[in-house]
Amino acid sequence: MCVDPKGRLIVSDQYGSLYRVSVPAPGVKGEAAIEKIPAAIGSAQGLLWAFDALYVVVNSPGKSGLYRVTSSQKNDTLDTVETLHLFQDGGASTARTR
Repeated sequence: MCVDPKGRLIVSDQYGSLYRVSVPAPGVKGEAAIEKIPAAIGSAQGLLWAFDALYVVVNSPGKSGLYRVTSSQKNDTLDTVETLHLFQDGGASTARTR
């Protein structure tokens, strides 16, 4: 789980998609809004928002690695996934890819 610059939570289903959760401000009544992130990535074991992007670590057979997720249209819709570094299954590093 991490927080984006607008104060929304970015969370991952361990075996599924990423979601953005907007919660009401303290003292304000209302429901949390949950939005599925359309980027083709999930099963995150680690999330970090930095440098205008979401960084995702995945530890899943055939997909283990570090990824950067951004908005292709710069419109707050996270839809582009870039592989920064792949891991051998089990966490060992392999050659860097881009």
